[in-house]
Amino acid sequence: MDAGTKPSIKMVEKLTEVNGIGKVYRDLVASTATLIALPYLIGKVLPEDLEAVIRRHMDDGEVNAVLHAVYEQIFSADEVLDIIAFLKTPSGQKLLEKDSVARDLLSKTTPDFAIRIASNAIMSIQKPN
Repeated sequence: MDAGTKPSIKMVEKLTEVNGIGKVYRDLVASTATLIALPYLIGKVLPEDLEAVIRRHMDDGEVNAVLHAVYEQIFSADEVLDIIAFLKTPSGQKLLEKDSVARDLLSKTTPDFAIRIASNAIMSIQKPN
């Protein structure tokens, strides 16, 4: 692959599974959406696990697309493959160095994403049966 080739979404899915960032981001979005939803549900009978309701409104494809958009700005496809393989390469060191950059960029996407998920969850809870 060319050194400047962008990683595919599948490569980034694998990388964020291996480095744990996919789970961290999903947890962050779910927690944020739960906090956003709570004030709108005052006086409502809440499900036992509101965060589980929130998570049902999260689309894995959309989460992966957000992760991909961030990671493709930071790493090439070759670098992603090197990191996934856990090789002791400059790419592995770059992951450690740039991981905080990815977290910062993802944190900027969280509010809008979480607001939409919370809105969908609120509507599903408030909808009469």
